[in-house]
Amino acid sequence: MIPRTEYALAEDGVHVAYQVFGDGALDLVFVNRMAATIGYMWEIPDFARFLRRLGTMARVIALDSRGVGLSDRRLPSGTTLALEQRMTDIRAVMGAARSQRASLFGTEDSGCLCALFAATYPERTDRLILHGSSARGLVAPDYPWAWSEEQWENYIAEAGENYGRWDWNVAQALWMAPSKRDDEDAIRRLINLIRLGMGFETIRQVWELQRDIDIRAVLPSIQAPTLVLYRADNKVEDPENGRYLADHIPDARFVNLPGADFEPFAGDQDALLDEVQEFLTDTRPAPVTDRVLTTVMFTDIVGSTQRAIELGDARWRDLQRAHHQRVRGCLNQYRGSTPPGTDSSPPSTGRPGRCDAQRRSCRR
Repeated sequence: MIPRTEYALAEDGVHVAYQVFGDGALDLVFVNRMAATIGYMWEIPDFARFLRRLGTMARVIALDSRGVGLSDRRLPSGTTLALEQRMTDIRAVMGAARSQRASLFGTEDSGCLCALFAATYPERTDRLILHGSSARGLVAPDYPWAWSEEQWENYIAEAGENYGRWDWNVAQALWMAPSKRDDEDAIRRLINLIRLGMGFETIRQVWELQRDIDIRAVLPSIQAPTLVLYRADNKVEDPENGRYLADHIPDARFVNLPGADFEPFAGDQDALLDEVQEFLTDTRPAPVTDRVLTTVMFTDIVGSTQRAIELGDARWRDLQRAHHQRVRGCLNQYRGSTPPGTDSSPPSTGRPGRCDAQRRSCRR
């Protein structure tokens, strides 16, 4: 089922489109690259499968950044697409979705946005995932693998001139997802995703924003555990961009996966999502076997009422969240399920006498 699209109002008056889906025990804000939209991502079968699996790990909050997709494209006077102002979009949708603290998953150009948010709001950031992201857009003496000023200007001019040509869009789609070369329908849907996400009026602005980004100075201040993902043979961005991020974010982990696709949902998405699942839930999917054994699992936090009184509401909710995340990890690992009508997320207020995870079932 395609989730509803809702709107949050940012502090500066911009309406931000977002969707909430999934039943995991933690919150995950998913910020796709700007040249895309939540209004069409479910129409791409591979993308829909990617999102559904994310939804088994977390309650996912996906959004369109201001200026693109279903969010306001005409921005109020004095408002831009700058990262500092786009951070208010994340705060707005987290507030609307009643999420006080979440993990962030930024793909490609939106990775800088999520990294800056994590550095600016450590109290609201649980973990950080960056896919295909860079710390800087322009080449520099200590950043030699980025594009030069001339390369950027040529690409921006080419995009502005050819964005309306179907053959140019096909070439761009194959650049991003070469594994779809023989899948005409997939290429058509990918082009629609890009065109619906970004119109002619924002092409130059979006690409110039990417060119001028430089968040190198804030990387050492990121406190959240961080996973940086790349595909080794992609032709869009040098994986050294990812290695740089991981080297300069404290305790970050860099995974350079096999494959040539730059789109995270194209190619071997399971290998990528296995890394994401292990990072978020501390579990990996169990190998598929022919064994059939059903196990019913009941869990309880011993002395929950007394512990809730001793810890206080905030620390008790943190303990519950950790417990539910551990249970959800077991369910994901062994392909388990929860009975209809149960909720794996901890309550936002109150002190339950027993744990919500009770009555869960886990199939092995």
